[in-house]
Amino acid sequence: MANVFDTFSFRKWKDTKKDEEIDKESKRRRNEQVKRLKERLKWEREHREKQANNGDLDLDALIEALQRGEEINSGSLLFLPFPSK
Repeated sequence: MANVFDTFSFRKWKDTKKDEEIDKESKRRRNEQVKRLKERLKWEREHREKQANNGDLDLDALIEALQRGEEINSGSLLFLPFPSK
């Protein structure tokens, strides 16, 4: 009878360990995913701020150029691409 109890006990312990490993791996993957998302959001925020700042400067330069009567080229506009993912 001791062998039957030991076998059930071992199976229960093994299943518990397996579940713990699965939970641990899931948590690790979630943490990696959160880290990647934070990095992407930081990158996008930085580029949006740069684009907003450049846009303000470009707008000021455009107004000044128009007031001076200069011709404006559409090729002088600045567009920053965002990564695709």
